[in-house]
Amino acid sequence: MKYFSDSTLSTREINADGFLQATSGYAKPGIQEYSRGVFEDKELPSFLLAAPNLKTIRILRSKEEVFSKKSLASFTNKPITQGHPIEGIVTPKNIKQVQVGFTTNEPIEVNGIVTGNLIVQDENAIQSVLIGKDQISAGYTADVEWKQGVHPVFGKYDGVQKNIRVNHIAIVRAGRAGSTVRINDAKETQMEKTLTINGVEMTFTDEQFEAVESLVTKNKELSDSIEAKDADLLKKEEELVLKETAFNDQKEEFSKVSGELEAEKALKLTAEQLDGLVAKRINLVDSARSLDKEIEATGKTDKELKDLCIKKVLGDSFDLTDKEDSFIDGVFETILNQKAETKESDTLAKTLVDTEEDKETKQTAAEKYSEATRSAWQNK
Repeated sequence: MKYFSDSTLSTREINADGFLQATSGYAKPGIQEYSRGVFEDKELPSFLLAAPNLKTIRILRSKEEVFSKKSLASFTNKPITQGHPIEGIVTPKNIKQVQVGFTTNEPIEVNGIVTGNLIVQDENAIQSVLIGKDQISAGYTADVEWKQGVHPVFGKYDGVQKNIRVNHIAIVRAGRAGSTVRINDAKETQMEKTLTINGVEMTFTDEQFEAVESLVTKNKELSDSIEAKDADLLKKEEELVLKETAFNDQKEEFSKVSGELEAEKALKLTAEQLDGLVAKRINLVDSARSLDKEIEATGKTDKELKDLCIKKVLGDSFDLTDKEDSFIDGVFETILNQKAETKESDTLAKTLVDTEEDKETKQTAAEKYSEATRSAWQNK
């Protein structure tokens, strides 16, 4: 049968390694009261089965049993826990999760109390002790000899514990032996305590309460850690969105500048193109001055120069308003052609003149005209 016996830490100090060293009372003789529900019916003797209304069972821990050599030796090198494990005892499967320290030397009897030394190593457990959670509860197994009697010091009892063997020492809020056994035994009477978990109030016995409370605390610490990490992740996601937005803005600006650069490149003329434009302009100016030698081309665009030539020949009344470039080009070419034809006519007239020095026949003149006409056509 598993049992718990409580006490309180007395002398204590933080050693050079930062661990809590203490001298503690572990247990003492006396009557331990247990709720009837702690025992299964098959464990109870007939005199208790015959009294179903008896809710509290009184178990005697005699001085002889508590201070027996084997009982005292079982306190040595045992794990310290913060609250009793849910399983009731420390095992190889749960020791990594529950141990926060260990007992050291074999204890001795001091003023009727099993007293020994222990070391608490876990930071949270150390802080709990320093702020007042300094009572302890010895978790142990024992056999029960069921018999009723009256102890001269402790009073009535229903059974006597035998073969007490310690499994662990738990740091608890309230020990069975009271403040006498302080990081020194949790009240072994199975008092009920309530704890609210996720908004639901739940009832536990002392040892259950300590274990569940520890789990709730660890769960809250884990939840807080997850919440903090979620907040950090959200912050990083927001920063990433801002960086992505800035990147897209820069990309858009780059595309805009690249487009403007390409447009400027398109406007830049090659040497060949520039030569072509110069030659075209010179040809236009020559053509304009073939119509009027006094015409001023400086400062005028190609279109303005053509407009001026057209009006010089056809008069200012010739309306060029809103006319397309192709129309103006056609009129200008027609004027140039007419000018060339007029020049051809002048050449013909000169050819047909008979002079005394040159008595050419009309046939010869006609041949010259024909040749001049062919030459004029070829030069167009």
